[in-house]
Amino acid sequence: VVACAGVALAADVPLLPGLMRSRGVNDRRVPLWIGLAQAAYSAAQCAAAPLLGACSDARGRRPFVLLGLAASAATLVGVGVAPSAGVIVLLRALGGLCNNNVALSRAWVAEEVPGKARADRFLLLGAVFQASKAAASSATGAIRIHVDARYPYAVPLACAAAPLMLCCFLAAAFAPDDRPENRETTRAPVVAALREAWRDGRRRRALILVAANGFQGGAIVVGLVSFLS
Repeated sequence: VVACAGVALAADVPLLPGLMRSRGVNDRRVPLWIGLAQAAYSAAQCAAAPLLGACSDARGRRPFVLLGLAASAATLVGVGVAPSAGVIVLLRALGGLCNNNVALSRAWVAEEVPGKARADRFLLLGAVFQASKAAASSATGAIRIHVDARYPYAVPLACAAAPLMLCCFLAAAFAPDDRPENRETTRAPVVAALREAWRDGRRRRALILVAANGFQGGAIVVGLVSFLS
């Protein structure tokens, strides 16, 4: 599930410059639209996180993980056939709005894995997420080079969406049912947990560092892709 979240975030990155140009964006405005597309995903994800977290506390993680996987697959394919740059940005926002699977997976690990082994599992989740982003960007870029079709951007993104749909079917079949009535432990509401973390000085500094890391990572990606294009 975490690997699929990395694919959803990064699969279209190497395609965005050519995709924007093919939708009528002139060269000087391509970096702006790349930035908007990436920012739309992250901003929508940030805005939806408290709601998805609260709903998953009440209803279980599983249905919202499935929603994230299905929405990510659909929006990836949609980006490849979108008629304009504005529609691409809207689809990216929709994908981010529905997909908070990294946070939900971490919550799953926190609930299911004993305390001593939890740190190793969190490190593994982070490594898988970063590796999947690198693999997705490399794969879609390579496929685009060798595709000569009517939809040169839809084909690589459809290839990227395929494992997401496979994971969605597997999760629907095998993911544990963690609805409240089947749960052994209770969960603190996500907003309350965030407030508690913010009151603690060490955890507040950690939250700030995570936010700063995300900001610089997004800035580097958009700037580098724009420069190389």
